[in-house]
Amino acid sequence: MFKDTFSVLLIEDSNADYRLIQEYLGESQSPSFQISRSTDFSAGLSFITNESPDLVMLDLSLPDRTGLEALSEIKRKFPQIPVIICSGAEDKDITVNALQIGAQDYVYKGKFDSYSLSRSLVFAYERNRLALELEKKSVFEQESEERYRLFFQYNPHPAFLFEHDSLEILEINRAVLEKYGYEEKDLIGKSILQIFEPSDFDKVKQEILFFQFGANQASSFVHKKRTEKN
Repeated sequence: MFKDTFSVLLIEDSNADYRLIQEYLGESQSPSFQISRSTDFSAGLSFITNESPDLVMLDLSLPDRTGLEALSEIKRKFPQIPVIICSGAEDKDITVNALQIGAQDYVYKGKFDSYSLSRSLVFAYERNRLALELEKKSVFEQESEERYRLFFQYNPHPAFLFEHDSLEILEINRAVLEKYGYEEKDLIGKSILQIFEPSDFDKVKQEILFFQFGANQASSFVHKKRTEKN
């Protein structure tokens, strides 16, 4: 869902370019844009630090910083803020490099109108927002996986992770080794059935099938401990 209002910092030393961009964005009513301006890079960094705008439009020809160094520094210090390059230089290599560094878009001065500029800013914001959400989701999934791994390994009860079709053991926890005397090489890659008595094989398979379909029933099995023969 799009925002109704976006705060935009324009880091631009040209008064003429500033007035044109201000005029174009001022014509947009849905969404609307609140525009602030810094005429040099240092002032722009201070503004971002203090105000955290939704978007930054960056000129690459500033009095105190030129080229893509300015973009690199902004993305290093404020990786979550989307940056749109606004430049008069129609250089394909610079454009590609800017996007690789982390710019959300690259617009050429004199090549946009009110509609295309506002659309570029909105889409840049949304792309950045979605990218951040995916990143957070990835981090959450990694943390959840780590919590599960620790819970599995330090569970005081023996636990096995196995492939449900082949019954191949994929992982075991420490309690299995301690209680049954096996080593990992004795079990990993082997069938889960080998830890049960042959007379229980059919019963174990049935129990696994019930578990897959969410049917809970009490069962009792004898687990084989490791012997010298094993």
